[in-house]
Amino acid sequence: MIQDVGSYLGNIDIGLALVVTVVGAGLAILGLWFLESVADDVLGVLPRIGARLGRMVDPREPPGPSWVCLDCRSLNESTTIWCYRGCGSRLRHRDGFTDPTLLDPTADGD
Repeated sequence: MIQDVGSYLGNIDIGLALVVTVVGAGLAILGLWFLESVADDVLGVLPRIGARLGRMVDPREPPGPSWVCLDCRSLNESTTIWCYRGCGSRLRHRDGFTDPTLLDPTADGD
C-alpha cells in the first residue's frame, strides 16, 4: 500500500498515460465525426420508419393529398369537406389540387 502522494505519483507511467489519452481522444474525435456524417441520413429515415410501423399497426390507407381552396388560397386537410375559412365545399374546387405556389403567403392559418 502506498503511504504518500509523492510515491503514488512517482509510480505512474507518464508515457503510457499520454498514449492512452491521445488514443482515447483520437477515437472520440473519429466517433464524433462519424456521428455527424450519418446524423442527417439517420434523422431523414426516422419519419419513414414511423410511417411504416404505423401502417403495420393500422393497415388502412392513409388519407389522400391536401387540397387548396381556390377562393382564399388556404391549404386544407385531405379529410375535410369544407374550407376551414368557410369559403365553400371541396366539391366546388378541383379535388386533389395541391400546387403550393397558389397558397396565400399572408395567410395566418385562422
